[in-house]
Amino acid sequence: FVSKFKDVDIIYGVPNEYEDIAHSYIIEGVYTIKVRDSKLTDDNKYWIAVELGHIFLNHLDKSLKLYNEYHNEWEYEAEEFARELLMSEDEFRKVVYENSEDGVCDLIAVGNHFKVDSEIVLVKGKFLRLFPF
Repeated sequence: FVSKFKDVDIIYGVPNEYEDIAHSYIIEGVYTIKVRDSKLTDDNKYWIAVELGHIFLNHLDKSLKLYNEYHNEWEYEAEEFARELLMSEDEFRKVVYENSEDGVCDLIAVGNHFKVDSEIVLVKGKFLRLFPF
């Protein structure tokens, strides 16, 4: 099926040539995200948010040469965008505090709250210096 936003089409159940969970394109002037799975899941929700990051950060509008040159930096930016989109810093800190006891955080509970994988919770917590590296 297709989810439509004002300027972005999200198409589910369509593999992409990169074999990613999700990948963004400009198809006939329309920003499009192709998602490998046929339905929205917690895992692909994060990767859709990453692809939205690429779109909103104008990574797709730049040339392929620039993309190849700045690929790692742009992935970092898009993933940071996705984590903030799905888990705002203030709410994240609050939920981590509510799900911690004796200095140990229940990453699965925090992930369930935000409907994201616990690995994504761990990464955000490390970047906010709430969890050790």
